[in-house]
Amino acid sequence: MWTFARCAAEAVPPGTAPVRLTAAFRAPVLLPATVTYTRRDAPDGTGSTFQLRGGPAAGHPEGRVHLYGTARYGTVTYGTVTR
Repeated sequence: MWTFARCAAEAVPPGTAPVRLTAAFRAPVLLPATVTYTRRDAPDGTGSTFQLRGGPAAGHPEGRVHLYGTARYGTVTYGTVTR
């Protein structure tokens, strides 16, 4: 969970309130380890995707994916309640 929290902190720009964060854990990070964090922002500014990879290994030339996720942020709109 710490790994996800750290990735989420990097995925959301300062001052932006996230609306929804999702993550998929693919493999544990065995310590000691060196990992690489990458993020891609959505062109429309509504969020980003991110992933955490280990170094290249047999069967994983680009590095093994340990975690990937999304951050969606912006204004939350609530429906009108009629009584």
